[in-house]
Amino acid sequence: MTKEERKKLIDTLDVWVKECETFYEAFKKDFPKRPDAVEELIYRCLQVVAISEYLFSAQFISTEKYLEVADRLEKIGITKSQRNYFVEKIEKRK
Repeated sequence: MTKEERKKLIDTLDVWVKECETFYEAFKKDFPKRPDAVEELIYRCLQVVAISEYLFSAQFISTEKYLEVADRLEKIGITKSQRNYFVEKIEKRK
């Protein structure tokens, strides 16, 4: 993978994390009344988790970048246990 391709992957990952953050900001006031919005947030963000797990395991992103993504997602409510649960499901499918 070239440096340019790697940079595009990292930039794309940043965009996806930002989309999760934006979705959270847009709907956080409605979460108590909108369980569907909470589920959508979790679904979207766990897709980003899966992608970051893949990129990290393939060594396309650094440990620092991986941890940054995890921290940003945790700030909007995607817990470590949710991430671990999702990763375990992925591992079982391999």
